[in-house]
Amino acid sequence: MFLIRTILGINQPINWILGSILLSVFIDVIANVMTPILPKDVEQYLQTISNWAFENRIAAILILLILLLFKYMYFLVKDVPLPPSHRVLKQDYLESLVTRTRDLVPEGLPAHIRGLSASMDTVFFSPYFYANALIVDHQLKDTSSENEYRWPDLPFNESSRITFSSIWKNFNRQRSIAVIHGYPGMGKSTLLIGLTLHMAQLGINRWYYILARILNKLSLNPLRSFSLSEKVEGGLHVFDYVYPPLVPILLYLRDYASYIELNDQANLFDFIKHNWSNHYSFLSASLSSGKCIVLFDGLDEVKSDLRSRVQADINMFVRDCSKNHFLSFNRFIITSRPACFDHNAFPDVNSSFYTIAYLTLDEIRKLLSDYFSAFEFYHPQFENKQREIIEEAEKRATKLSEDIKSNKPIADLAKNPLLLYLLVVILFQKNIDDSILQKIDLYMMATKLLLEGQSGSRKLSPIKETVAINILGKIATRMQENGSWVIHNEEVIQLLRASMAFKDDREVERFLRLIRERSGLFFRGRGNKYGFYHPTFQDYFAARYLVRDVKRKQTRSRRINQLIEKGCDLDNKWREPFILAVAYLSREDGEGVGIVNEILKKVLERASNESDKKAQESILLLAAECVIEVQPLHIDNLLMDSIVQQIKIIFTDINKDQEVERHQQITDLSHRWKRICKQDLLDP
Repeated sequence: MFLIRTILGINQPINWILGSILLSVFIDVIANVMTPILPKDVEQYLQTISNWAFENRIAAILILLILLLFKYMYFLVKDVPLPPSHRVLKQDYLESLVTRTRDLVPEGLPAHIRGLSASMDTVFFSPYFYANALIVDHQLKDTSSENEYRWPDLPFNESSRITFSSIWKNFNRQRSIAVIHGYPGMGKSTLLIGLTLHMAQLGINRWYYILARILNKLSLNPLRSFSLSEKVEGGLHVFDYVYPPLVPILLYLRDYASYIELNDQANLFDFIKHNWSNHYSFLSASLSSGKCIVLFDGLDEVKSDLRSRVQADINMFVRDCSKNHFLSFNRFIITSRPACFDHNAFPDVNSSFYTIAYLTLDEIRKLLSDYFSAFEFYHPQFENKQREIIEEAEKRATKLSEDIKSNKPIADLAKNPLLLYLLVVILFQKNIDDSILQKIDLYMMATKLLLEGQSGSRKLSPIKETVAINILGKIATRMQENGSWVIHNEEVIQLLRASMAFKDDREVERFLRLIRERSGLFFRGRGNKYGFYHPTFQDYFAARYLVRDVKRKQTRSRRINQLIEKGCDLDNKWREPFILAVAYLSREDGEGVGIVNEILKKVLERASNESDKKAQESILLLAAECVIEVQPLHIDNLLMDSIVQQIKIIFTDINKDQEVERHQQITDLSHRWKRICKQDLLDP
């Protein structure tokens, strides 16, 4: 093959040489006829060439024969079919990667929510990480007593956050594996897709990359933007300091697991060949020369009975691809949810470990701006009013980020990039005014997304929402009654077995593992204790469980009375579940709205019968909170007027100077009421 490529490659120069010889002979003949009209120096030059040829006849004949032999060989091999060269294969492979990864649509959205695609380089962000993360689910802090277990908003100290460029710099020949942990929706797959796109674009536009780095080193960034075409895709800017450009190989481990189920003797090299048979010779050569970055996505998505085999195959693949190379070495990144990772499978001497950090409020603000600006492309008047529409998108992003900041439960959920994306998609597709954003909508969508959406899109066994509500709801209710964010493993098993849904402890353990690995909603921490992904999900599941059969006439009255009894308790531990339960019922078709009005009517009756002024005020504020979270059009006007009048009386009696906190609480409530209900709660 090499000889054939060489002959084909030098054919053009040989044509030039033979043409030059023929031209020289032709000109020499003409010169003999037309000597008087040729300049003296041209005549002498032609005579010199002619004399050399006649004096060295053998050499001249040999040169001519060699040239003719090459031409003869060319005619013999010119029609021989040749496989594409590695250069051609590389270009084709990288272009195919760019096509597949250029647009971003996060997978796993609920079936009735259509994802909005956007250019990866407009909405992609590189998250922050925590280095040397402990390999457990969530770290639970033990404070003064067992009932005071809490998880922190972020698992590590804020000051220890690092960027991806730090991860990249930590790669070396001995420690070539980076394991990146992240909880559901934190952007593990998106990170690898973005890195794949970045490396592919740099590989296609290698000279752009080299020139850009030279100008950057010389501190000539303005010249870089002036001299380099904006149309040239030089990689994602968040990865500007990630170099050298390597050949990316993105492998979905769930697909590899399915592949080895059908091909028991196969390995990762076979899988790569299966996926990229046309480009395998190039990829194999790149791996052999240490010029690849291999991205293993979703170790947690592999079935538990195959995970050990897949981990062993990864280790063997890394060893085979980690031979000493003079100029470069292969790098490997593995992503997984912490609950599904076996730290012993990847020794510390070969690997570095990181956990993706939750978003900060500033990062939420930036990401909202990117999302709104990118999604406005779908606006029907975008081409005609592009500037105005983008400015309006920026205003919406600013306003929504402020609303999120002032609403702690939603702010906690918005720290998860996928849930933040889901929030923006809901606002766009339902054409909702940002000012009436209600947390129950996000909780419902987020729960369905974590339980069913991602599992379905990734061909994993989904967990039906109704099953999770009945089982996890019972656990959440017990935890709420105990006033705790954690629950012992033994108590969980007792509750699940009592539900009659499981035959024995093995089935219970299987379900708990499925919940941990598929949804991440319910995790096991240290000390054999369980907890929810976030306290808001504990509140939500408890709320759903409390009203699970409230529509049945036989149980309605009892359920409503139980709900009100819990919600009006002064210790407030049931306050949030009560509000979420009422808000959820308002979203239910049929009798839901009627039940909501019945509940609020009984709450107001309880407030009017309450002799304790503090308890009465607490119950009235609870009713107002419910109205804000319920769609206001569904609330009886008489009930709303009664709430308004009674809160006005309370507010009038407050001494602003002596009861600052109480005054501020009702003032904040009034602002939210006005925004949602379009009327002033405290107007005289």
